[in-house]
Amino acid sequence: MAVYQSGHIVSITSVSESFPHGQYLSYAVIEYDRNIACKTLVPELFYVAHRTITAVYTNTEPKKTDHSIDGPFVILELSLQDADAPMLFDENEEGRVPRNSPPPIAAGMPSAAPDSHAVCAENRLEITQCGKITACDGTILPPVRERIATCKSHNLIADDFMQFTFEDISYNLFVPAEYSEVKTYPMVLFIPDASVLGTDPLLALYQGNGALSFASSRDQALHASFVLAPVFPSSYKLKSDDGLQKATKLIDKLIRLIDYISGQYAIDQKRIYATGQSFGCIALCALNICYPKRIAASILVAGQWDALEMSSLSNKELWFITSDGDARAYPSMNAIISEMEKKGASVNRNIWNAKDSSEKLSSYAKAAAEDNCNIHYTIFENNSVVPDKEEINPISNHVNTWPAAYAIDEIRDWLFTITL
Repeated sequence: MAVYQSGHIVSITSVSESFPHGQYLSYAVIEYDRNIACKTLVPELFYVAHRTITAVYTNTEPKKTDHSIDGPFVILELSLQDADAPMLFDENEEGRVPRNSPPPIAAGMPSAAPDSHAVCAENRLEITQCGKITACDGTILPPVRERIATCKSHNLIADDFMQFTFEDISYNLFVPAEYSEVKTYPMVLFIPDASVLGTDPLLALYQGNGALSFASSRDQALHASFVLAPVFPSSYKLKSDDGLQKATKLIDKLIRLIDYISGQYAIDQKRIYATGQSFGCIALCALNICYPKRIAASILVAGQWDALEMSSLSNKELWFITSDGDARAYPSMNAIISEMEKKGASVNRNIWNAKDSSEKLSSYAKAAAEDNCNIHYTIFENNSVVPDKEEINPISNHVNTWPAAYAIDEIRDWLFTITL
């Protein structure tokens, strides 16, 4: 077993996890060459550069646990409030701003930093063992004074995606763990917001929970599926008033990409689903209008499109989600629903408080999904999507609708009940 020259440390791994507002570098795993006595550990025995240690304990496996057990792995949990915690930053001429607050660019919304662009952070830590540590066999492990950089990194769920390019776009693809060519599988297309337009495919994964929630162990156990998450160069940016003609370049590219992946894997063409937020929602409105027989069902989060054009989808299976504090998406979705009802759509309207418990929100969504309606319209009321210490305004309502929508398991489950 190899160890660092200056001590009993075998390896150090930095780990990021998916949270509703994005991917965060949330803990480190220090592997020792023997079992460590957990009861002797305190945070002050370690130092992590530019980070705050919130908990320290041992485990027999290199991962977090609610029940520590003596083992060779020391887990250092890190504060998500640290400036260096997010794996996504907004960069401009003045430097980098961590993406632990609303993104500065949202399609159709004012921009706080129009010249900024999203960049992915490096998953890396520098750690010092400051004090003596007691092993289970009684050995005292002396301090390791120098900073040791992590030698491995894991980005949970995100690392399960593969990255590719197709023509001039980059994309992420999740393949079910037990994929077999003798079966067919559904596929979920996720399109993120305009704040992550660019060429790095990881932007679509680190920005929030839209793609990663469908690739979680929970979702894959219930309905194994492919997850496709493309990113687009800024030349593809689309606004709701651009019209279908300008949208053609983007949506035709999406159809070619879907067809290409369908040629590589056994994708069930009757179970291709789509979801998107803001710019992604706008793109999917256009996609559904132009190719109504390609997408079985869609979750449309905080976006807008021409209501009369959207009324052509009155017989489709769609779930619209917005906040009543979103100055653009809310009135647009109201108009869309009104026009759809005129065309005979069966609409299930529901108004929820996003701050209700996850159990309550799950029960609301389950009841809505079981309603015999093809159009669902969920409104988060009274600025409830906005975190308590965040300023309430149309932008904060807009961007905080995204994580609130994808955090509700039963809304995601609803997609898989629909077949063309």
